[in-house]
Amino acid sequence: FIWVLLGCLLLSSCAQVGVLQGGKKDETPPKIDSLISTPNNRTNVNSASFQLAFNEWIKLDDPINKTTISPPLKYRPKIDLKGRTVKFSFDEKEILKKDVTYHINFGESIKDLTEGNVAEKPDFIFATGPKIDTISAQFRVVDAVTGGLLEKIKVEMYDNLEDTAFTKELPLYFAYTDKNGLCTIKNIREGKYHIFALNDKNQNYQFDLPTESIAFFDSAKKIKKNIEKPIFIKLTKERPKTKVINRTFVHDGLIKINFNQEP
Repeated sequence: FIWVLLGCLLLSSCAQVGVLQGGKKDETPPKIDSLISTPNNRTNVNSASFQLAFNEWIKLDDPINKTTISPPLKYRPKIDLKGRTVKFSFDEKEILKKDVTYHINFGESIKDLTEGNVAEKPDFIFATGPKIDTISAQFRVVDAVTGGLLEKIKVEMYDNLEDTAFTKELPLYFAYTDKNGLCTIKNIREGKYHIFALNDKNQNYQFDLPTESIAFFDSAKKIKKNIEKPIFIKLTKERPKTKVINRTFVHDGLIKINFNQEP
């Protein structure tokens, strides 16, 4: 028994602990399984929810902030994960716009469970009217003073052509610029639009803070077909109102006045 015990101890001390070597790293992104997902590109939709099933196990990464929905919603939707399926539900108070195409882009929020590969084209498109709108337009936003390219700027399109629409209601369409100052708004219906670019500090789609920068065209643009050459938009911050900061009496006949900026 003693010799057997010593032999076992010797074998244990000589054993090498190692990591199992696997195959090649998985670099294949998750793909939508169309057979068990809600059909894409549907028309005359008034359903409050849909689901996207994938061909492998996935995880969600901050889906509320990384998902872009155009036209924008008034209420926050619900995005849940169950197994390999992402379930999207509109808030019960949400009223979808009539005769428009909704484009829901999940961005980089859906990834595979093991390597974090971002899902391939995780978009869902549907129309509340009888057809899917297919017009797209490109925009490039630059700083009006420096000419620098601006990232994460909202480009917004309003079919309400009132001058003050962008201060009191949501746009019909919008998209964010990338690091090259570029964005593409898709699934636009033919029509006339006021177009704005906004550095939206409070993320409410409206120009309502003195710290927000804005750009706009002096007239509405009619869009009838794809715009492939980017439309340049120059963003600037509104000049604040000139006001007196203080007044100093120097001597008889001379007063020194300080302004917040050059009057």
